[in-house]
Amino acid sequence: MMTITETNTVSPPRKEPSQPGVLEIRNVSKAFPNVQALNNVSLDIRPGEILAFMGENGAGKSTLLKIINGDYQPDAGTLTLNGQRLSFSGPRDAHKTGIRVVYQEPEIIPGVDVAENIWVGELPKRYGVIDRRQLRTKVRHSLAEHGFEDVLPLNLMGDQLSTAQQQIVEIMRALKSKVRVLALDEPTSSLTDQEVDQLFALIRQLRDEGVAIIYVSHRIKEILRLCDRVAVLRDGSLV
Repeated sequence: MMTITETNTVSPPRKEPSQPGVLEIRNVSKAFPNVQALNNVSLDIRPGEILAFMGENGAGKSTLLKIINGDYQPDAGTLTLNGQRLSFSGPRDAHKTGIRVVYQEPEIIPGVDVAENIWVGELPKRYGVIDRRQLRTKVRHSLAEHGFEDVLPLNLMGDQLSTAQQQIVEIMRALKSKVRVLALDEPTSSLTDQEVDQLFALIRQLRDEGVAIIYVSHRIKEILRLCDRVAVLRDGSLV
């Protein structure tokens, strides 16, 4: 059986979500050779809340994130988004529905600048070449909107970014389009205290806008400070 714990947080007051779970996971299982990674997992991820995933290494957290992101297909069970059943052939399908997962290890393109790294795959073009003026305008607006304009100088190349800056680039990639579900995998592991505060302010802002947020962390103090509910995975099952 599943146990999801309500937490006492110090987050600002907010309206309680009035909708059913935006993302509904039902009886999801996934096995690999000699490993049952997930076993009959069911839970709802609600709009306007932050749900923490906790568990030891190998508990199934990463596998569940990869199913949500379309990296893996479940062996059994279903995912529905706002009542519509989902079937992903890859991450691009998940992104089209408004689901984004930011993994712990950033995927940064070393030979291009911050703006191109953030807008990769959707670069504005004019006469067949990148419209750099429009690109920089878009990126500056997005960074300013989310409070990271001073953290990511646009002239930096991918291989010049600190680990913390790389993590923020990944988050900004996820936010460049409409997001319904945002999952963050150990997002503070390389951030300074100031950057953590900025990230938490952004997460709360997205929550208050109705985004369903999954927060994967082993840092209990962070979870108590930020999250509304906690789901604990052990040996592929919710406990």
